[in-house]
Amino acid sequence: MLLLKVFQFTNKKFNPIGERQLLHISNLGDYKRFDLTCKSLENIDAILHVGTQRIHRPIGLCHADWLGLDYIFNLLGSIDNSDTQFNSWVAENCDFYIHTAGMDAQATTILENCIRGLIPLVTPESGFASPHAIYLTDDPSDNRKIIEWALSLSESELLKRSQLLRAQVIREHNWEGIYQKIWDRIVSDMELRKHTYPTSDYRLSPFP
Repeated sequence: MLLLKVFQFTNKKFNPIGERQLLHISNLGDYKRFDLTCKSLENIDAILHVGTQRIHRPIGLCHADWLGLDYIFNLLGSIDNSDTQFNSWVAENCDFYIHTAGMDAQATTILENCIRGLIPLVTPESGFASPHAIYLTDDPSDNRKIIEWALSLSESELLKRSQLLRAQVIREHNWEGIYQKIWDRIVSDMELRKHTYPTSDYRLSPFP
């Protein structure tokens, strides 16, 4: 599986309560609602690391004026998923991946960071469904309560969620499974059309 080959380093421990860190990676498009991410973290005692190519500032602690409000986070710059040093750093330092999009068919970065071992703090609209993820809302005040609760979870609980999330992504988001689902849908559609239009000649054969 490509994700496993790229992300060789996996989070096998979590920072102590009070020292936990969050990661966000995206193009910061409007639909990612990065302003909601930042509002949800106001007065939360946790570092937010942001990987993006959109903010053209020096790497490091960043005071950013986002939609008229000032936010502080650690800017990582553009991310290269094939960089083993970066992947090692994430596994060593980060505990949660936060993603508050208002729409996303499936944010690939959520899958990538589940493989890295991080716990996703995500909105339902971010496109990732799992009983082991922690879900946020459209309300920053409610989100702060959820995030504070998540940050106080025991390491054993986080490790359990991490392992179950990683197993789910490996099981459900692999090319073999995706190919089979697409092929089954195509066959089903062709069979339906054959019965609907009996004069048509549909010959089914698997992809080469």
